[in-house]
Amino acid sequence: MIKLYGMTLSAHTRKVQTALLELGLPYELVVIDLNKGEQHNPEYVKLNPGGKTPTLVDGDLVVIESNAILMYLAETYGKGKLIAESGKERWQTIQWLVWLSSEGHGPLSRPWYLKVLYPLIGMTLDQTALARSHVEAQVPLKILDHVLSCQPYFGGSAYSVADIAIAESVFLTQWGGFDTSVYPNLTRWFLDVTSRETYKATRLPPH
Repeated sequence: MIKLYGMTLSAHTRKVQTALLELGLPYELVVIDLNKGEQHNPEYVKLNPGGKTPTLVDGDLVVIESNAILMYLAETYGKGKLIAESGKERWQTIQWLVWLSSEGHGPLSRPWYLKVLYPLIGMTLDQTALARSHVEAQVPLKILDHVLSCQPYFGGSAYSVADIAIAESVFLTQWGGFDTSVYPNLTRWFLDVTSRETYKATRLPPH
């Protein structure tokens, strides 16, 4: 059985869980509690030398980096689901996953770090930095909204791993206090994606 090492508090773990559910793949979640520093345990570092989550183990194959894991799952088990097997829509999916890793996720997640995570670990909420992060998040949000003005999903006509990944980053922007409803195309897409049962199933448990 596939093993996924991570924790539900992590957006990167949640998006891999969503893909596993979309593909109907049974898996075991092995909790790595970042708050307790379990990502630095020697046994885990053998799997993931960077000591980050998530890590996916499928037989004797170990895959790290959430977007690489999404690609692996879609390529290995999707049979055309979650990524097109060829052509323009395949490469659109890949390009937006790469864009998210290199340009999008940082500014989109920054509001969440400042408003939610840092206070959670005892740091003082910096309102000036939070306001600045909201301004900076608008750069990728405008790009995403523009792309969705002419197609329903980031891969093109079908829901893909790019949508799974980007939805988690947008969710972090919202959780960080920014109202993304000012972007109509993004709002339409986000409501579509977050209404899926697989997305709902990977949300944080109620407190």
